[in-house]
Amino acid sequence: MRIRHRRSIGWAGLKIAVVLATLPFVSAENLSGLAVGSDGKPIAGAFISAVGTSTVPWTNAQTVSGVDGSFSFRGLNTGTYRLCAQVPSGGYLNPCDWSPTPPTLSLAVGRSVTAFVLNIEKGSTLKIRINDPNNLLGLDKTAAPILMGIRTPNGLFLSPVLRAQDAVGSDHEITIPFDTPVQLAMQGNQLKITKDDGTPLSVGSSIPVLQSSQLTVAQPPLVFQLSR
Repeated sequence: MRIRHRRSIGWAGLKIAVVLATLPFVSAENLSGLAVGSDGKPIAGAFISAVGTSTVPWTNAQTVSGVDGSFSFRGLNTGTYRLCAQVPSGGYLNPCDWSPTPPTLSLAVGRSVTAFVLNIEKGSTLKIRINDPNNLLGLDKTAAPILMGIRTPNGLFLSPVLRAQDAVGSDHEITIPFDTPVQLAMQGNQLKITKDDGTPLSVGSSIPVLQSSQLTVAQPPLVFQLSR
């Protein structure tokens, strides 16, 4: 009488089998659409990200919109994504930074999404001028760059973008929502910061800013000066 021996897969093999059995089936699908501003204009050159949620974790696919605002992603795993959009030229708000409900969509098995309209809110460009006539930031290598930025409702701290620099200072910009009060935080390390009217900024202080959508002319920059 022949006795057959059953080979044991072992505890490790059993765990692998269980994990494989419980993994959800995923399929590669496509997503395409159009980036459009709240002003109705197609947005070219926007850096668009498809950020995976809990159903497709660690996913962050990126693309750039074309001249007509069109964009596309290929081979995305099925699941739910948030769509973020950063416009380098400014003037529009990244919904993942400012909106409590960023654009969200789901890709189902065998169902690619086409003609998705990604609406991007038009914002106001806040300009900031930093006067540094004595080149304190450049001469004192121990002085850290000044910290400035705006905290969004989503808890993010966004810093203005450097747009230009000259012998006596620098120009910065950040896009903020219209008709919404925000706080511009500014702090210097071992350097004093004063407003254009000569009022010094205390440590940890912030400047309230409100840009109205009713104004037809560009707002002048906020001007600050550095000193010791």
